[in-house]
Amino acid sequence: MPVKDPVNPRDGKELHAKLLAIEGSEEGNSKEGLYALMAEVKAHLSQSGLASYEKTIENDTRQVALPKPKCMVFLLKGAFKAGGVRVPAVWYGHTVEYEEFIELEENTQVVIINTN
Repeated sequence: MPVKDPVNPRDGKELHAKLLAIEGSEEGNSKEGLYALMAEVKAHLSQSGLASYEKTIENDTRQVALPKPKCMVFLLKGAFKAGGVRVPAVWYGHTVEYEEFIELEENTQVVIINTN
C-alpha cells in the first residue's frame, strides 16, 4: 500500500495555532512565511528533510512529483490521492512510499517532506 498509517504531530493544537498565526501575519504569503510554516510542520513531525509546500485552489487539481521514494505528506487542507488511494485526513502526516507523484484535489494544501 503506497500510503502508511497517519502520523500525529507532536502537539496538534499548538501546531494549528502557530500555522494560523503565520498565515495571518504580514509574512504569511511570503517566502519567509512559507519557510516558517514548513519548519513548524517538520518540527512537530520530528522530520528534518527538505520540504516543499504545494497548494491548489477551487477548480484546480494537479499532480505533484514526489522527490524521493519515501516522503511524508502533511495535509493542511483538502485531500490527495496516492496510488489510487484517497487521503482526506487533515492535520496528519502521511508516509507515501514508492509513488512518483500524488494528485491534489481542489482546495488542497500540503507540505511534502523528504524522509530518505
